[in-house]
Amino acid sequence: MRFPYDRTGGFAGPEYSLDPILIPEFDICSGQSGTFCMMRLQCKGNIVADIDHGPRTTDICHYDLCLNAVEKAVGNNVDILITPEYSIPIKLVTEILNNISLQPRSRKVFCLSCEAIKIDEFRCLISSWEELGVYVVKDSLENTVCERMFVNVLLYLFKLNDNKLCIVPQLKTQHMADPFLKCEAAGLSLGSTIYIFGHNKTNCFCSIICADCLNGEIHRQQFQLISEKIIVFHPQMNPKPRHSDFSNLRKQFYCVGIGNKIIYITANWADGTTLNDSENSDVGIIGDVPFLSIVSDNS
Repeated sequence: MRFPYDRTGGFAGPEYSLDPILIPEFDICSGQSGTFCMMRLQCKGNIVADIDHGPRTTDICHYDLCLNAVEKAVGNNVDILITPEYSIPIKLVTEILNNISLQPRSRKVFCLSCEAIKIDEFRCLISSWEELGVYVVKDSLENTVCERMFVNVLLYLFKLNDNKLCIVPQLKTQHMADPFLKCEAAGLSLGSTIYIFGHNKTNCFCSIICADCLNGEIHRQQFQLISEKIIVFHPQMNPKPRHSDFSNLRKQFYCVGIGNKIIYITANWADGTTLNDSENSDVGIIGDVPFLSIVSDNS
């Protein structure tokens, strides 16, 4: 299924590139009650960013923190694991692919927002994942709006019905506020597709990456076309998550009468996280009260 917006892509289901018979019925999407079990990572760290490489954490202990989160998600058999924007080290993804004990179980899904990586390096990395036998849906990379230096990528990782691992990369479609052109405004490659999983199930789910909510081509009317209850994940690396610009889309859902079928879940970095450019100039700090929310209107 595909819900186009004005750029070259739009909303799409993974069946756009996969044989539908291979796509699992995710536990988060099934069940009469519509309930699900979620694990959400919140991390604190020192993040450095530049035009060439994008944001990434410099903390030595961060890798182990994220690895521990993955181990807990598998051990607790959660339906979905979600992480904040730019949080998951790319090397950890490769470790997951090589270690069956770290992989999501059948009908479960990891929603991993990864640290920035140069776009050419990411393409090479995908080739190496495919050599491991992983199926990678590459629509998002093949339908970029513009290619610059790096990508901000969210990876959906799950097992197909034939037990083969599948990765669906989704690229950010809108750069962050960056008035001095020190990071995303100058270096981010933009995607054009937002995936929706669970068509015709009790729940469906999708993700919008931080400033994607500012993309005027993603309209609430597109969500009105979906008949199921919609779980919207909103991973962020956002010093001002309560700013009216970021809450506007969420508020619109509840103003146009579709709020009763929306569950809106945010994930941000923790209080005290610092954002610096490569010249060590302070760019921002995550606020005193970090914004993690689950919003649902069942009235």
